[in-house]
Amino acid sequence: MKLMIRCDMEGVTGVVHPTQASAESPDFSYGLEMLHHDINAVVDGLLTTGDHEIWIYDMHFSGRSLHMARLDPHVRVVCGKPHYRPGNVGGLTSDFDGLILVGFHSKAGTGQLLAHSYERHIQDIRLNNISVGEIGIEAALAGEMAVPPILVTGDSAGCAEAHALVEDVVTVAVKDSLGPTTAVCYPTADTGARPRAGARLAAERADEFEPFRVKHPATLSIGLENGPFADHVRGKMGPHTQKDGSIRVQADSLALAWQKFLEAKP
Repeated sequence: MKLMIRCDMEGVTGVVHPTQASAESPDFSYGLEMLHHDINAVVDGLLTTGDHEIWIYDMHFSGRSLHMARLDPHVRVVCGKPHYRPGNVGGLTSDFDGLILVGFHSKAGTGQLLAHSYERHIQDIRLNNISVGEIGIEAALAGEMAVPPILVTGDSAGCAEAHALVEDVVTVAVKDSLGPTTAVCYPTADTGARPRAGARLAAERADEFEPFRVKHPATLSIGLENGPFADHVRGKMGPHTQKDGSIRVQADSLALAWQKFLEAKP
């Protein structure tokens, strides 16, 4: 099978504070260690079921968080966060058999652990009037290419959000959210074994999963916190700016709508 892992840092083992996920902080080395720990556990679990082709798209910050020497030699990594476009969403194409989200978290506004939706200045994302976060957008973009989400790892709130959108997806919580910067964190022995087992189960069941599809045309509405980020985006997307300051884009696909927003970001 050909599998795509999207990885983020806020949802990995032990990370509970923004400094642990910030490249400008001395705490970042801990976040990096845990990111590689969780990814390697998932990759190991996948490879117990076959010699799969495994790709990783580094979603965190600038997309330059992963160290190749610390990853399984079977994987290839898409670095630098190349823009998504229809038919090729950061290296994800229609020939992939499954999407895996590692280290994910709940959407902005939930009050849960390190909750946000891509940018700290985004208050809400609505896809066809359904509030979604990073989990929903990534799953829907993959769904447009008939690629199903098969596994999500992260905190308990992120896993619950994934199940609410895609009921049969395999989820593995590596910590229990207690609030914006607090959680019950599981030991690394546990957060190695459980994601490994979850990945093995997801790979074994890969043929059973269905893509997460949304109706077309896709309507994307993005609420923004007032400030320089919002001013820049609104300036670039003037015709799409609503009276309440949100951005609304309707396009033939979510990929097209999302591409317009990404190109307008500072």
